[in-house]
Amino acid sequence: MSQTIEWSWYIATYLFLGGLGAGTFITSAVADIKGKGKYEAFSRFGAHLSWPILIVGTILLLFDLGRPELGDPLHILNVFNNPISMITIGTILLVGLIFISMLTSFLWLARWERTWLRLVIYLVGLVLAIGVAVYTGLLLTLARGSPFWGSPVLPWLFMVSGASTGLALVGLANSPLGMRLFPRFSIKPEIEALGTIKKVDDVLITAELILMALYLGTISFIEMARGEMIYLLVGQLSPIFWGVVIAIGLLIPLLLGKYGIQYFNRTNSTEKILLIVMITFFLVLIGGFFLRYVIVVVGQL
Repeated sequence: MSQTIEWSWYIATYLFLGGLGAGTFITSAVADIKGKGKYEAFSRFGAHLSWPILIVGTILLLFDLGRPELGDPLHILNVFNNPISMITIGTILLVGLIFISMLTSFLWLARWERTWLRLVIYLVGLVLAIGVAVYTGLLLTLARGSPFWGSPVLPWLFMVSGASTGLALVGLANSPLGMRLFPRFSIKPEIEALGTIKKVDDVLITAELILMALYLGTISFIEMARGEMIYLLVGQLSPIFWGVVIAIGLLIPLLLGKYGIQYFNRTNSTEKILLIVMITFFLVLIGGFFLRYVIVVVGQL
């Protein structure tokens, strides 16, 4: 197997931030459309958080496309040379979502009214966000031709992971931590609302575990990817995969949400429930990043 790692932490970070930014906007859109004002804080913070995250992720992507080693930053303009390439399509989706996210963020600050135009803006943004989340997986599936990235399940795994991490970040913004980091917005954590967002994230985590099993299952049938499969499951990166991605990022948040919150509900310990919820959200974010990291690295071995 080749040991040349051309895509490393910055591509993994871009994929993480792309999914995270899309996920925060998905949270914002769904909370506004389905909540009808009940989850306004989630909608507001999803919009405010989405575009800065996407901009940072896009900068990382363009930094790689700009070929800094050649001293040619204008190389990034070549991204628009081929309108049917995955890079071009992804860039268009990113730019469109950044624009919609910035628009909704501004309109939230301007205290926009609930009208048909608001619904249309959110629906357009929702389509773009889902496209961006799926694209972060398609970029690997189609860009380099690695057998380990060849599963059709990978884009959907990244999409669900992006939705889960975005939901977790919005949950953190509406927790006691959010009150400290964003005092201007005077957010008072509502344990019922945070409990709802945690339950939804538990569903996404369960779906992510299923998709992970399907991804590994489909990869196991690709003969050229079996070496990478072994490297992931029992090789040098296996402690990160099993310990961080699976255990810390998925199983522990799921178990804490199911049993930890139930226990403290019986003792009426609101502070401990909020603490558990914040811990699970942090763990989901950590697992989401390292999911992308191990897949990016193993796919190049």
